[in-house]
Amino acid sequence: MYKSVKQLLEVFRKVRKTTSEICEPLQREDYCVQPVEQVSPPKWHLAHCTWFLEEVILKHHNPSYTFYHTEYQHLFNSYYQGIDPKPFLRKLRGALSRPTVDEVFRYRKEIDARIEALFESKSSEDIKKLLEISIHHEQQHQELLYMDIKYILGLQPLHPSYKEVKIPHTASAQAMKWTSFESCVTEVGSDGKKLFAFDNEGPKHRALIQNFQISDCCVSNQEFRNFVEDGGYKNSRYWLADAWDWVQSHSIQSPLYWMDQDLEYSLGGIKKIDPHAPVCHVSYFEADAYARWAGCRLPTEFEWEYAANSDEKNEQNNFVDQNYLQAIHSPDISSFHGNVWEWTSSPYIAYPGFSAFEGNLAEYNGKFMNNQFVLRGGSCVTERSHYRKTYRNFFLPHQRWAFCGFRLAKDGL
Repeated sequence: MYKSVKQLLEVFRKVRKTTSEICEPLQREDYCVQPVEQVSPPKWHLAHCTWFLEEVILKHHNPSYTFYHTEYQHLFNSYYQGIDPKPFLRKLRGALSRPTVDEVFRYRKEIDARIEALFESKSSEDIKKLLEISIHHEQQHQELLYMDIKYILGLQPLHPSYKEVKIPHTASAQAMKWTSFESCVTEVGSDGKKLFAFDNEGPKHRALIQNFQISDCCVSNQEFRNFVEDGGYKNSRYWLADAWDWVQSHSIQSPLYWMDQDLEYSLGGIKKIDPHAPVCHVSYFEADAYARWAGCRLPTEFEWEYAANSDEKNEQNNFVDQNYLQAIHSPDISSFHGNVWEWTSSPYIAYPGFSAFEGNLAEYNGKFMNNQFVLRGGSCVTERSHYRKTYRNFFLPHQRWAFCGFRLAKDGL
């Protein structure tokens, strides 16, 4: 939450600048690549976030608003069918050679100026709220940019480095420990009063939690390697039916970006796998299979949130500002916040009393509440100011191009 229009605009400028900076290491050829449907070209992200400002703020303020380019309303609308019943197909975003990259940057500059001009003349609470949503929307796309850039470059036979990243100090790992929590009724979710929250994080409500134990850290690369070497990907007994079909049909044998048992692709190029760092880029299917192999389970999102509330370390959390851009192992960082998004066993559904954003923004989250699972905790490419403990990320169970890992849980004390 921001106290003044001046403060809000300062954050807006910083966020818009950061998005452009994320793309600076790219070559022009990288901006338009779309290797698979789920990965959007960087150019599209740059334009979409700008279209969002036009549609959500500028048009809302002035119903007769003239768009920068009428065709952009169709090309860069992601999924808001209340605005356009048939948005441009996601799978064809990589086919757009026009507008050019230079034109998209001119587009961004012009709309930034229009936003600034609007707030010089008007700054109602309604408009301020929409700008705050737009800021957090763009921060989501900043993380998506890192995800998509890594997929685009990681697929290249030359395995180019995205940019120079900070090299973590190696540290010896301690054996996984377990913390027990007694059965209780606790409050979960956000009331949206102190911190910004998306509609899917609320309302705050009570949840029953049974006795459980949760691990003090995420499963490491070495621990996951043990699963691989034990034939985990070859034994159907550990896998859900849909998961086993996925493993078989896609010849899945290891986490995404592992090149062999010792090397992996990172945004800093090919590097040795740190055995003590959290395993990253695994799907819900893989996390669930590992948990079964280990005789455990994944925590529910409410168990995760309840346990995370007791974690006070936050100064050195591995968010994007640390510039590691990869999961690391360090005794100085929080176990729960940053590093990797953590799969939970909770389906992505509405909380009791869920109320969607108003107007066309009602499509922001609610319509995706089926067939997906909740992840918690933020990651090494999450903006620190964008994160809060109640944040609910979500992906389909087979998806793993996000910076996602997992921790284990058990029933009882």
